[in-house]
Amino acid sequence: MEKNTSKNINGLEHVPEKWKKCSIRENTNCYAYALDLPIDPKTERRFISWEHIQPGNICNRKGKVIFWDSIIRKLDKKGIKYFISEFRKDCKYLGYEVRKSSYKESRRGDWWKVALCFDKEDYHWYRQNDDGTWSHKMGMAEASNKDKKDKVITNPETCNRGSYRKFKGYFLIRENPYGKPMWE
Repeated sequence: MEKNTSKNINGLEHVPEKWKKCSIRENTNCYAYALDLPIDPKTERRFISWEHIQPGNICNRKGKVIFWDSIIRKLDKKGIKYFISEFRKDCKYLGYEVRKSSYKESRRGDWWKVALCFDKEDYHWYRQNDDGTWSHKMGMAEASNKDKKDKVITNPETCNRGSYRKFKGYFLIRENPYGKPMWE
């Protein structure tokens, strides 16, 4: 496994304890973890459930919850494009800036990097830690920096992701210095 040895890592600090509290662990998922949202930023309370934190549901002001399982089962190029556009809308709503990236691209400033992959019925997000390793959160489980073979994740593209075999790429995220969350 290749490790990103860039001296300018500055990702999110891997603090599993932040995500261990029962109400946070059981009510968040990999998407909330990738976006660093242990609580709902609009209400400053715990999320209703991890199933409600899906791409498009954070920015959706109509209250309609998008469940991706049926959409992912028939995920094609158009579906993946839609999925990523909903992720981008959520980021904009949160006051985040997002852009496409690569494994080797060094981050600068306050950016953090996330990676996205799919299996036949689900998606999964990873995020890069400040030491260059990667971590993730499977559903209601605890956050971890280990893959399916219990090895520290140094590259989400090459680690053992289990059934999540369709790797879709990397994104850089940061709080937009010129914007603010849309609910403020």
